[in-house]
Amino acid sequence: MSRERDRRRSKRIYVNQRCWFDTSDLTLYLRIHNASQEGLFLKTATPLPAGTHATLSWETPDKTKIVAKVEVMWSKPADLTLHTLSGMGIRFVEFIEGGEKFQSEIEDMERLSTDVLHMS
Repeated sequence: MSRERDRRRSKRIYVNQRCWFDTSDLTLYLRIHNASQEGLFLKTATPLPAGTHATLSWETPDKTKIVAKVEVMWSKPADLTLHTLSGMGIRFVEFIEGGEKFQSEIEDMERLSTDVLHMS
């Protein structure tokens, strides 16, 4: 098990959801690959450097808008020889809107030990 995985305090839930990632000078439309209480992994061919701050937003199926201030904790390019995903590890800094809904859904999925959170 990697050291990165050892530091996680909550279970990762696989997600199939698109989101907006807005920095002060760039907007990206990305795919959320997995999520937890503390953060998520965003798939992207153009990962941004660690320390980048942004606003992340998406909408749940029941039209609840989720908006959070986030920070890129790490990023990695794809490794075609190892068939790994490129993307960014994101930490939630602060929920601006819909945080209770998101946290509740993650907790429910953790309790049910379900592998997929259907948010799209």
